[in-house]
Amino acid sequence: MIDQLELAGLLAAVATPGAASEFHGALCGACCGMPAARPKEWLDRALSAVELEAHPSRESLARIAELGTELRDALEAGELEYVLLLPEDMAPLAERAAALARWCEGFLYGLALADADAMRALTGDAREALQDVATIARTAGAASASEADEDAYAELVEFVRVAVQLVFYDLARGRAGG
Repeated sequence: MIDQLELAGLLAAVATPGAASEFHGALCGACCGMPAARPKEWLDRALSAVELEAHPSRESLARIAELGTELRDALEAGELEYVLLLPEDMAPLAERAAALARWCEGFLYGLALADADAMRALTGDAREALQDVATIARTAGAASASEADEDAYAELVEFVRVAVQLVFYDLARGRAGG
């Protein structure tokens, strides 16, 4: 799977401003909200808020669309094999926490663009998980560099991965009628 640095390079190649983490979250939200869509549709939704250059590289767009397919396949497999594209563990904790907050913001944005009605219709654990993701989006940027904060950050990342999977399943169940 693509890593955060490669995605940042691809986004720069199509003149997309913003953080790779936020874009990855938006793409994941689009995949959750539109699982039956084609990669181009996810990409269009995730890129809808940014200005692309007049003729972005087909190769760059194809690689980014491939990431959407990988995300959807990982979510459908249900094995929590996907990872959030965040800065490496060697990056300062404050940078990683801010990227996690941006990832969560992107996820909420992508999900709302894909299917805002379904997002509002989430119930139970999935609704609570989505609310927690929104809270993380607002607060994850406030971190120091203590060992306890490192542990809390790792737990938040894992929580978000599980929350996204839960939202994906609840939306799929809602589409199936039960």
